[in-house]
Amino acid sequence: MRRSRLSLFFLTALSALAQSRASAVFIDGTSSQVLIHSSVNLTATAYDNNGAPIPSAQFTWTVSDRSVFTVDSKGVVQAIGIGWADITGATAGASGNIRLQSVPSNIIVKPANQTITAGDSLQYSADVLDVNGDPVPNVSLQWRAYGPNAGQDNVISVDGDGLVTTSGWGTFYVEAYFNYTVGGGPFLQRFYGNTTLTCVPRKSFQAKRLLDGTPVRQSFELRPRRGAMSVNDSGQIAYVGFLEGLTTAALLWNGSGFNTIAVAGTPGELAGTNLQELDTMAINNKGEVAARCVVVPYRNCLLFAGSDGLPHTLFFDGSASGGVNNLRNFFTTRFSLNDSSTIVFRADYWNFASTVTQNGLFTTDPSGAATLVVPAGTKLPGLAAPYTFTNDFGIANDGSVLFSATNGSSTALFRLGPDYSIARAIGTGDQLNGSAVTSIASVAVGKNGHYAVMAYNGVQNLLLFAGDPAKFRQLRIDSYSALFAVSGKGEVVVWCSLAPAGYGVYRWDGAKTRTVALYGFPSPIGDPYTQFDSAGITAAGDVILQARTANDLLLMVNAGAGMGAPSSVIFRSGARVNVPAGPSFYNLVLNGHTGNPMIKTGLFVANILEVADGMLVARLVSGDRTPDGWFFEGQDVRRNGDGDLLVSTDQSLSQIGVKATLLAHFPQRTANGNLYAPYQVAGNTAGTVVGTGGTSFGVQYLSLIQNGTINTLAWLGVNGSFKTAAPGGGNFAGSSDLGVTDDGVVYAYLRVNGGSDGLFTWTGSAWNPLLRIGDKYDGFTVTSIGSIRVGGKALYAYVNSGLQHIARYQGGQWTDAISYGDTIPAGGPVTGIGAFDVNRNGVIAAQIYGNGSVQYLIALDGNGMRIAVDNNHVLDNREVLANIFQITIHDDGRIFATAINSQELMVLYEFDPIQ
Repeated sequence: MRRSRLSLFFLTALSALAQSRASAVFIDGTSSQVLIHSSVNLTATAYDNNGAPIPSAQFTWTVSDRSVFTVDSKGVVQAIGIGWADITGATAGASGNIRLQSVPSNIIVKPANQTITAGDSLQYSADVLDVNGDPVPNVSLQWRAYGPNAGQDNVISVDGDGLVTTSGWGTFYVEAYFNYTVGGGPFLQRFYGNTTLTCVPRKSFQAKRLLDGTPVRQSFELRPRRGAMSVNDSGQIAYVGFLEGLTTAALLWNGSGFNTIAVAGTPGELAGTNLQELDTMAINNKGEVAARCVVVPYRNCLLFAGSDGLPHTLFFDGSASGGVNNLRNFFTTRFSLNDSSTIVFRADYWNFASTVTQNGLFTTDPSGAATLVVPAGTKLPGLAAPYTFTNDFGIANDGSVLFSATNGSSTALFRLGPDYSIARAIGTGDQLNGSAVTSIASVAVGKNGHYAVMAYNGVQNLLLFAGDPAKFRQLRIDSYSALFAVSGKGEVVVWCSLAPAGYGVYRWDGAKTRTVALYGFPSPIGDPYTQFDSAGITAAGDVILQARTANDLLLMVNAGAGMGAPSSVIFRSGARVNVPAGPSFYNLVLNGHTGNPMIKTGLFVANILEVADGMLVARLVSGDRTPDGWFFEGQDVRRNGDGDLLVSTDQSLSQIGVKATLLAHFPQRTANGNLYAPYQVAGNTAGTVVGTGGTSFGVQYLSLIQNGTINTLAWLGVNGSFKTAAPGGGNFAGSSDLGVTDDGVVYAYLRVNGGSDGLFTWTGSAWNPLLRIGDKYDGFTVTSIGSIRVGGKALYAYVNSGLQHIARYQGGQWTDAISYGDTIPAGGPVTGIGAFDVNRNGVIAAQIYGNGSVQYLIALDGNGMRIAVDNNHVLDNREVLANIFQITIHDDGRIFATAINSQELMVLYEFDPIQ
């Protein structure tokens, strides 16, 4: 059928109409962001049902938020405000849209890069800039203040108007920002500007450096130091002595003078440490030496020096070696080094994947390659587990190790052979001449495999072995003092009593005894010998004595073959040592709350020096005589609240201040035996003094010393009837710390056998428990108790119950003075507590940790916590204290602290409170 022309016209028109109607519209722009007060041209394209563009399409433009954008008929968009909007282009049949953000060219926060003092406030404003860099008015901004890594900080805040308030210090950022609700994709969620605000501490204390460890001289006189020397075959002598009390030095006598191996107070080999102490050295026939040493921050380590005399430190507390982890608490003896340069040492350790502390014997070479040769729990013949290794061990040239171990009720000597087999030599319970051995002591090891030990089976016996533990020679002696050495030929040097000559040093080759020197007989300087501290024997058969006389505590003598042979002084007190050195110090003399600060030089034994008016004044140096005429030899010294020294010597206890007073003479003879001078002492200004010392009958004592009278308050240990029951069970075993308040109350931190260690107080007639390990404190179980201090009439103690505290005991109640989680003025919580002290006004000075690894020295009184210094900021003199160690606080609020700086130099600082 044919269609008419009219029909065809209408069909064509309808088709054209369908084709011009859009099914989709797409809008394009150069960016999703438009700078405010700039414009952008948008283009729109319409598409038909077939996806073909419609060139003739006409568009109508609209905008969803006319406060942000305008748009004209040609699609030109103008940004007039900050925000976002959808721009729509519509044509017949369809529409499309595009979302745009109007953004500033910048936000400038004012004032920029400011420094203020903690506690101050600062008003900020911000300019929002347009495309031309001109401010845009009436933009509503939000504010934020934060610390490094975008973290929130509770010591800085900002309100909605840009007012910043601070309460701590650090480097912060102050930010003004505009938040968009635009959604995801290519859009900015926030546009911001910021500036840096440095907040510095408000000075509460003025810091003064009083002392540092830089060398002060190049030459010193040698002072005696308690300890023993070691001798090799050629007559070289390894000795640790005091350089006029200023510092400790490890010395090697080479026949004509001293080679200095190491000097305390010098930077340690481990970065950030300072060498502080050296123990008795072992020496081999190559002239090499080995010893335990200590660096601060406090770590034990081993020192080795080759024949060139250059020292090298091996391991440090926390090292992993020898197939185990966390090596620490190293110990060596005079017999710890053989001629193959192998060192034997004892140490605590963890097995890998374990945190259980065990104890074992190790060997190492000078490179630090260690081997665990006798692990904890190794089966030892005839000795039941658990046991501990004693301080008696040594190594021979063939690699055999001699060592003793004890389980408390039984002790024995063992030999670890070169093949690592273990044989028992002698021990308690073994038969000797038909009688059971009840004790053994003092193992001496010779380089060629000989070794000797003391054994008591009702009488004293010296046993000498030549390798085989089943064979020995025996010498009965009248009374025993010390076993010094075994020569390469197997000859023993011993201090004992033998009839008919009496007390002295003897040599014994297994068959014949010869007298070397006798107590009370003249020394080469004419004074009679009063004590023998050590001895060795050379390959030539000369005996080297370390002796004392009534007038000299250090006399090193070549006694030759013995009595009747020519003898001569090798060196003595006053010998010249040429080496640059300065003061070596770590500890302060504690408990004094007035007067000048006093430091201790040396860790194991100490000298006392006072820092006065910029000068270092020796108050008590080893070899000085106290008012009673006896020698001071580095015993522990404390002060009372007025700053007087409480000084113990072998024969006296004195109080030394403006005047000197003898408090007691020792030994105190009782019906039970002798009480020896206290090694631990504390006292108040009213004259009440307490002390802990040893006895001649196997236990220690804790006594009250008042008005010249000694009243024993407790026996520490058990020997027959000499024991004191601890409240709650067990017996007192030892004293860790003592304190006496102003009103004379005695406090003690005591160890207990068969019960819980803890804090106890003496009521005048009995001991009462205050807080023990296992008790509840603040709802948690006490796991450890540390230092104690008294301030006025209150006791303060470090208490750990999983959370750390400085706790105050007064009026029968415990309260927290400082606790884990307390707020630090610098921001953040207390995360750790270290050393502390308290003055008589109850003001606490403490070392605390917070904000990661930052260490603070703070003062705490009724007005809150104030920070004297931290290890994160530079002092006015441009010095940083990397680590703070000991602190003491005086009644006037001055704090004194020892520290190490970033140059690994020890320093003493005074911090004066600013009123």
